[in-house]
Amino acid sequence: MNSFCGRLKVWRTKLERGEYDMFPQLSELAKCKLPLELSLIFIQRVDNLEIEINRRFDDIPNVTKLNFVANPFTATADDVAEIGNKAQEELIDIQVNMTAKTSSREIWICRFLD
Repeated sequence: MNSFCGRLKVWRTKLERGEYDMFPQLSELAKCKLPLELSLIFIQRVDNLEIEINRRFDDIPNVTKLNFVANPFTATADDVAEIGNKAQEELIDIQVNMTAKTSSREIWICRFLD
């Protein structure tokens, strides 16, 4: 989400400067010089999209508590204290599963080497 909102800010800045390369079809139209009113409409749409994304995902900062999901093998008891007993038990099962642990390492090594 942060990445997308960052892109929206870049797009807004580019739209304000009359640069439309991030929207190929609009870029083609812009070769004929877009009216200021139309550019303002696109800027407003990008602003509205950012507002809507932030509204819909306003609880995302709280999701950082779930960082253990990316690598459950490094999670500690403190990391999972708030997720409930069933989820904690499932996490323990994953952590002691040697096949899952080995597969996880292989995936990370392959991603690193790519």
